[in-house]
Amino acid sequence: MDDGDNQQQPIDEDANPENQLEELDDEADAEFVVIDDDDDTDEATSSTSSESSEEGGVNMGARQSRARCELITFNQNLPATHSYLGADLEDTGGGASWVEPGSILDNVPIFPVAGLILMPGQTLPLQSLHPHRISMFRRIIERHSMFAVLTLRGGPLDLMGDTMRQEMVNVGTLAQVVAFKESEDVLTTIKIRAVGRQRFMLVELKHTIDGGPCGKVRILPEICLGDALSCATPDSWQKFRLNKSFNRSQKRYIASCFTPTPSFVYRQNDAEVIKSQLVAELSQWYDPTRVAPLADNLVDFSFWVATNLPIDDDNKLFLLGINCTVQRLRCELYLIRQCEDLCCRSCSLRICKKRDVFSMSVDGPMGAYVNPSGHVHEMLTVYDVNHSGILSRGRSSIESSWFPGYAWTIQVCARCHAHMGWKFSAREDGLQPKKFWGLTRSAIWPMMREPTDDDAQADEQHAEAARDDVTHRPLRL
Repeated sequence: MDDGDNQQQPIDEDANPENQLEELDDEADAEFVVIDDDDDTDEATSSTSSESSEEGGVNMGARQSRARCELITFNQNLPATHSYLGADLEDTGGGASWVEPGSILDNVPIFPVAGLILMPGQTLPLQSLHPHRISMFRRIIERHSMFAVLTLRGGPLDLMGDTMRQEMVNVGTLAQVVAFKESEDVLTTIKIRAVGRQRFMLVELKHTIDGGPCGKVRILPEICLGDALSCATPDSWQKFRLNKSFNRSQKRYIASCFTPTPSFVYRQNDAEVIKSQLVAELSQWYDPTRVAPLADNLVDFSFWVATNLPIDDDNKLFLLGINCTVQRLRCELYLIRQCEDLCCRSCSLRICKKRDVFSMSVDGPMGAYVNPSGHVHEMLTVYDVNHSGILSRGRSSIESSWFPGYAWTIQVCARCHAHMGWKFSAREDGLQPKKFWGLTRSAIWPMMREPTDDDAQADEQHAEAARDDVTHRPLRL
């Protein structure tokens, strides 16, 4: 069976859809536009300027993303439902569990996992043969309760040893089981599909009678910043507003007139402005028609972005620990703009470019997947890689493929031979793309662009222009 090494050269066919994408890639190399989030200082045309800035910034990236989405014939709902676990999982029933922020929950079962940082709203597939794990999940399902997912840091861990406190972080996400199946063929196996619900802080680590980990946790709040003038404009006045976008833009200048804070500071913390800039950036690797509806709920959108960002554990844990939605969105916007290439975590060899990221799932380019042995991988799908930086190892296999119809081949770094992920090759006629790569988040490292003197000078000029604009602009009520 072909292991994928001989597919590095493009097929010489004029009508090949992948050739169309390669032409777009060449154009993207020649045209790179940087979005500047402080160019819009004229409030009278703020909406128009913002839209034109976003349109110019994602012109090439969004066109490339749309072209890829149009060519994809694979059913992108299959990875989101984790169909490889089986179609006979039993629904647990009931709605989404929710606990009042600030509440203390005691004796919560803890599921420690390496290489995964679960975000609220993210799907978590699990599969286990371990008797303690099976017993724990049985109790959770019977009581319709939630369990705590905590990330393990460092090397191998003895779950019954004393090193757990040293290896486990103290911020995690409560998960709820939504579907499960327990089978007893040769060995008892349990398959679970869970969903992240709420963030928590670990207060105290304990152990159950059978030695399993549990703990006391405190539910973290989610702070949403309101309008700066909300205390001065009752809700009953909203029916008198003439234009929603115009009123929102004017409020920043009105607020700056009554406070020592300039209007550009209000703009930097305007959730709608940050959201539009994030949507523009994400449209370069995700279907633009699907990004906009996701942004309707800012809290859910902030966690969806955090789930799909190809960043390291430290930055992802930092995002998980932020209690303010606007602050989380601002950090995500900064990270996505600074990220350039994705490199091998072990030797820093460049593996792919940021523009190579695309989505094979309706949930986004990043997702959690579990293999038959129970190990969970957070995997990022990319359309192309640096072929001199990644090598295939072993034979292709369609067994337990996370993408039905595709065969997987193990991929390693060409320099240090560290495991990078898998190459997926189509084994059924009519599937597009013919091949793509899945990189494990634990194996890649984002190369961040260092801020330059030009960036600092541009920021200073934009801030000065905004201050002048506030000084000389007449107040319009």
